[in-house]
Amino acid sequence: MGVGVRLTCSLCNTSYDLVEGHGFFVEQAIKYCRDCEELVSVLIGFVPNCPEEEISKGRHHVDKYANRCSNCNGLNLDDWPSTNPCPTCGKPMQREETYLWD
Repeated sequence: MGVGVRLTCSLCNTSYDLVEGHGFFVEQAIKYCRDCEELVSVLIGFVPNCPEEEISKGRHHVDKYANRCSNCNGLNLDDWPSTNPCPTCGKPMQREETYLWD
């Protein structure tokens, strides 16, 4: 199951609404893009044990967009630490799960 995530920094008011987790036969993760210096939701790929029919239908989309920044299409992505640092000021961001998606 995937989740919608709202990240907010109380120090500099930076905020993001992103998604992460598994849903719709694909996996998404929150990453930091070094090109646009933003947090982004990144398509990682198909979930394990995804039905072959779904892979066939979605292969073009996944091949085109997997592991690319959803803002600038760049490839310079870093894993985002579980400490939730704000990309603007470095202070830990507040994390709120706002909805589930599947």
